[in-house]
Amino acid sequence: MQQRIKKFFNIFGKIIGLIMLLLIVVSIYKFLNIGGFFRSEITEYPVMCKKEPTLNKCQNPDSTLNKTTYKILKNRQEVLYWSSVDDVPRKLTKCAIKDRKNWSCKYNDESAEFGFKDGKFWNVSLEESILNDEYRKVYYPSRTEYLMTGCKNKLFCFLFLNILD
Repeated sequence: MQQRIKKFFNIFGKIIGLIMLLLIVVSIYKFLNIGGFFRSEITEYPVMCKKEPTLNKCQNPDSTLNKTTYKILKNRQEVLYWSSVDDVPRKLTKCAIKDRKNWSCKYNDESAEFGFKDGKFWNVSLEESILNDEYRKVYYPSRTEYLMTGCKNKLFCFLFLNILD
């Protein structure tokens, strides 16, 4: 009887170990965002700050906003984009594209210019708006910082939010 119990816990321990290893491998894969690299995609991760960021850092993050993913079509100098809310692709045609991490576009109505420089998202409003003060409170951190915003247990967030995202 004791041998059976030892054998059971030995097998059970190996299964738990394999599950943990699988979670770690998937988390690292998602953390490195390997899939987006091969699909010419890059994502902006906006966070609303309580105060305007200083030196490109948000001291008091309030909440995460909806992320937007961009698919770069370098040969056509176009960008397709969709948000995490509706997943409906839209097209930008007023673009200058060097590569996936370095490009800029204007909205068709030319209300703003935005893009990525060295993999870091940036944007500039080209017209006055009552929302400009709120837009100044938006910070664009790395994917990891975005996922960790508001998270109490960093290891838990890294392992599980990385997989779910």
